[in-house]
Amino acid sequence: MTGYGRADATADGVNIDISVKSVNGRYLDVRVHAPKVYLSLEIEIQKLVKKLFARGTVDIYIQRARKGGSNQSSVSFQKSMASAWVKELRQVLKELKIASDVTAQDLLNHLPGFASSEDSMEIPSKEKQVFLKTLQKASAACQTARSDEGDFLRKTCLSYVSELSKNCDRLIKLRDILISETSAKMKERLERVVGNMELDPQRLLQEVGHIVERSDIEEELQRLGEHIKNVTGLLKSPEAQGKKLDFYAQELLREINTIGSKSQSAKITEIVVATKNTIEQLREQIQNIE
Repeated sequence: MTGYGRADATADGVNIDISVKSVNGRYLDVRVHAPKVYLSLEIEIQKLVKKLFARGTVDIYIQRARKGGSNQSSVSFQKSMASAWVKELRQVLKELKIASDVTAQDLLNHLPGFASSEDSMEIPSKEKQVFLKTLQKASAACQTARSDEGDFLRKTCLSYVSELSKNCDRLIKLRDILISETSAKMKERLERVVGNMELDPQRLLQEVGHIVERSDIEEELQRLGEHIKNVTGLLKSPEAQGKKLDFYAQELLREINTIGSKSQSAKITEIVVATKNTIEQLREQIQNIE
C-alpha cells in the first residue's frame, strides 16, 4: 500500500524534518536518505521502521539544518605545510629580488588544503532522542495513510470474494444438474452402441459412472469453496496477510482453470470465464496489500 507521512522538530538549535513515503512491494525495502551526521543511526532507523512496516519500499527523507546561525563546525589549518610553502616562496622572491612578502590572503588563495572545515559527526543525546521521536511520528503518519487505503482495499477485495462465492454456488447447482444429464446421455449412447446385445445393467452403470467421474468437478468446487472461505478470513484479519492472500489467489485460479478444462458445458464455461476475470481483479488488488 502507498502512504506518506511527515513530521518536524527542533533540538539544540537544529531543525529536523522527516518525510516517510511507502509504495507497494512484495518485500520490505527500507531506503534512508540522510545527511552524513545521521548515517551512524541507520541501524536504529531500520529497526524502528521494520516494527511498523511488513512489506513495500519505504523511503525516508531526512533534512537537518542549524537554526539561527548555530555552529558545530570545526576549522583546521595545515600549519607545517604552510610554513614550508612560505619559506620556499620567500627564498624565490629573494633570489628574484622581488620586494614582497606573503599575506594570509596568499595562503588562502594559492595553497589548496591550507584551511578546511567539517561538521561535527557527533550527535548530541537530546538531538538523537528528538530525531527518533520525530521519525516515529512521521512513520506513524505514513502508516495511518496506508491504513486508510487498506480499509478501502479490504472492502474492494471482499466485494470480489462475494462475487466468487456466488459463482461457486451457481457452479454447484449446475454440477448437480449436469451430472444427471450426463449420466442419461452416456447411458443412451452406450445402449445405441451395443444395439440389441445383452448388457449387464450393473456393468452399464459402472461404465457410465467412470465416464461421468472423469468430467466431475465436485472436488474442485469443494476446494474452491474452502479457498474462498480462507480468503475471507484473511481479509478480515488485523494482521499483515498479503503473502498468504497472494498464494490463495493463485490457488483460486488453479481450481477454476481445472473446472474449465474438465467441463463440456457452455453454461459452466461462461461462469468459469467470468470467475477467472474476478480472480484476476482480486489478485491485482491483493498485490497492494501488506
